[in-house]
Amino acid sequence: MLHLIINATALLRSDNSSFRVKDYLKALILVGSACVTHAQLSSPRLEKLGEALARDPRAVADFWSEIRSKGTPLVEEVNGTEDVLVTFLLRSDARIDNAIVFASVLPENSPERQRLVRLSGTDVWFRTYKFHRDVPILYELSRDGPQMLQRDPMNPRFIDGPMGGSVVMPRGTPQPGAASGNRAAGKVEEVTFHSKLLSNDRKLAMYLPSGFRPGHPYSLVVVLDEDVFNGPVRLPMILDDLIGSRKLHQVVVAMVGNVNRERELSCNAEFSQMLAEELVPWVKDRFKIESRARNGSRVKPRRTRRGMCRLSGK
Repeated sequence: MLHLIINATALLRSDNSSFRVKDYLKALILVGSACVTHAQLSSPRLEKLGEALARDPRAVADFWSEIRSKGTPLVEEVNGTEDVLVTFLLRSDARIDNAIVFASVLPENSPERQRLVRLSGTDVWFRTYKFHRDVPILYELSRDGPQMLQRDPMNPRFIDGPMGGSVVMPRGTPQPGAASGNRAAGKVEEVTFHSKLLSNDRKLAMYLPSGFRPGHPYSLVVVLDEDVFNGPVRLPMILDDLIGSRKLHQVVVAMVGNVNRERELSCNAEFSQMLAEELVPWVKDRFKIESRARNGSRVKPRRTRRGMCRLSGK
């Protein structure tokens, strides 16, 4: 049985590769090392703005008009690579001593690597990073240090809740709707799971692939942060697409809701025990995703691998 456990801050979805354990590990590598924060990184659009300032007094106003129409942050392709430059922006005429960006995918959040700087002679405050274009970014901005973080007012895409913030997906956001082409859509069934070990109830959103047959030996994927994966990420639609294009065999996915995210995902032994000893057996029994041979022995599914979960971001 494939028990792959994923949380919301390290999802990688590539149109040209299967969604497998190695892809998740690749996502962690991207998040950990493919973000470059060196001071010499510069945005071509901001360079163009700087050059225009001397000859065009309306250049800054035109820049902000462009940004308002497109939304923030500013995303620019890096020619010949899989990377993009992502520039986080604030607008202020006044001096700001501690304007920062806090992003879930930065390898380290420190003042030196987070602080926004001012484009000389303008009200444009910015910080540019390089990311792999498949990495989704959850972030917040502050004009006064890490204690005053808030959503980006110029970005209409956000996630509510204690782990929420503004969202940017450099490659593009999945669009709502049915699976593409003639690919059949699976269904999502919402149930309540009770843990005796933790003495609490939590929501599970169960993705069942098209043509789901109880008793068939499906692999099981356990995904944390149900409100994100069953919400703005639209994981069921992504699964329909991958299964329909034969990049992923049929799987059952348990999207697990949070009760106390900070406590449960902070290397909490009881939470890990609950997942392994209560939730996974309960899901397999409730949805009959293991079949048995005539002699009563279990029929093994295609793969047996381990996954991981981690708390990152906030």
